[in-house]
Amino acid sequence: MAEAMSSDEIKQIRAALRLTQPEFADAVGVAVSTVRTWEQGTRNPGADNIAFMRRLACGPQPSLGKLLESVMLAARDADEAYRTLSLHIGPSDVRTLEAQRIREELAALVQNARDVTFAG
Repeated sequence: MAEAMSSDEIKQIRAALRLTQPEFADAVGVAVSTVRTWEQGTRNPGADNIAFMRRLACGPQPSLGKLLESVMLAARDADEAYRTLSLHIGPSDVRTLEAQRIREELAALVQNARDVTFAG
């Protein structure tokens, strides 16, 4: 049985994307009149258009590269924070030990991210 999408669902997707009917029609690759008939419930979109509209509704997914970049930046920031912290408090201070633990966890996370990048 073919997948269906209600006129209300189409309207909700378009509203969530904050697109006018002409903008939505351009995004989906159909005529504005087609979007109108879908939203009025007089015609139903085909399976390809349904799948595409559902992908639009999910929004862009971050790439692995972007996620790894975020991890690397967080690790760099944590390393800088650790260096700054260690300049202002003694090595026997408990906060230094906590900062070191966090730094080590982030370093392991970065190494795992690198392993994933080079393994793929």
